[in-house]
Amino acid sequence: MAARAVRREQAIQSRLRTTFGKDTAIDEAEALVARVLQQDDPGEQADILREIEGELSHDSLPERMADAGFGPRGKTTGADILARLKTTDTNEKD
Repeated sequence: MAARAVRREQAIQSRLRTTFGKDTAIDEAEALVARVLQQDDPGEQADILREIEGELSHDSLPERMADAGFGPRGKTTGADILARLKTTDTNEKD
């Protein structure tokens, strides 16, 4: 009975180690930044790092949420203006 419990505990521990041993988001991010910094072109490095920084920034969060359909848009887009012009044009024809 004790041997079975020990084997079961070892199996659980090995599953936990494989789960925790996988790359976390931080490990993946560090690997990505390391690959970017190894790029030969400094301009490309700057562009990639700027894009990563922009995606991590909370400044664009309201816009991204609005794009996903959550909450009102903070800024007027080109599509909004075209839609408004189309409705105005349709109303004038009537």
